[in-house]
Amino acid sequence: MNNFYNEDSKLFSKIIIHSLTFLIVIDIMWMIFTFSLWSHSKSIDLFWDNLQGIHSFGKLLSFLELGMKVLIVTYLVLNYRNKNQGQIGK
Repeated sequence: MNNFYNEDSKLFSKIIIHSLTFLIVIDIMWMIFTFSLWSHSKSIDLFWDNLQGIHSFGKLLSFLELGMKVLIVTYLVLNYRNKNQGQIGK
């Protein structure tokens, strides 16, 4: 990957930024669908109720992962803008 980056860093940066942006959208969709199941107020059964701690831990890790991805994309976009002045839309 390092050789590919050295050959065409502009294209490689765009691929990484778009891939991470897509993964952020997928993570948000996963959070919307999964958190509604994990945050229910009704008791389904005793086993499901015992998983509440694991669900809370999973939610916390999901938010941390999403935050890290957003920070990485922000850093990559700023880095791309600095290296490719005036070529943002191209």
